[in-house]
Amino acid sequence: MSEKKYKENKSIIPLVSTIVIAVIAIVLAIVAMITLKKDKPGNGSDPSQTISNNFVPSNELIEECTYAAHDLVRDNFSVIRLYITEGLAHYDEPYGNLPEDGIYTVNSTEYSSLEQIEEMLKSIYVNSEAERVLTNIDGNGRAVYVNREILVDAVYTDEAESGESRPLYTTETVLGISADFTPDTSYTKDWSTCNIAVLPKSETECELTIYLGGLTPDSEIDETNKDSVLETAMRKIDGEWRLAQFVY
Repeated sequence: MSEKKYKENKSIIPLVSTIVIAVIAIVLAIVAMITLKKDKPGNGSDPSQTISNNFVPSNELIEECTYAAHDLVRDNFSVIRLYITEGLAHYDEPYGNLPEDGIYTVNSTEYSSLEQIEEMLKSIYVNSEAERVLTNIDGNGRAVYVNREILVDAVYTDEAESGESRPLYTTETVLGISADFTPDTSYTKDWSTCNIAVLPKSETECELTIYLGGLTPDSEIDETNKDSVLETAMRKIDGEWRLAQFVY
């Protein structure tokens, strides 16, 4: 992620309506097609075939993994926009100055607190990965979004509180964005269509391969398109599927 100052002032746009996610179980597994707008995945082929690790997934597990992969990859795309390609809009400092603390105050109707972002990340990723994205996504030890203390006008409703000794300002904690953050304009991977190959390894582990830009498991992968094939995995923790890594 670039260390340039983030000067753009725009809110994250809604998830691109044309994104289509097809979930396909690969290599002797199930083939099932779904889209982000459909409530149910398509019908798969025979789920009783043996996968490479000799684990035989049930129809119920295949369907469960299909739903989970659909939702988690969609939400992962939202995190890409939040942390890589767009970021949240912010208020400018007076006279266009850089903030003294290196943090702008976020101006967003989507997120108003750091806790909201943290809860969102933990609903998508395993806890360790959610914490990494939240606090150290670039490996430089700096978080993109943090709490920021700002001064606001003090409000007094009791006349007895009036007097020259009363403070004129009080502090308020708001959501902030690092002044070092800038959207990555070099990111060009095409998420407008993608296929997801789902390979259940056990009742609680499932490998995913994401094919972007219209690629499928049957496509010929070479040096020109290999960056459009992404690998990740899901883990089931306390009854809920989570992505093991942030993938982009």
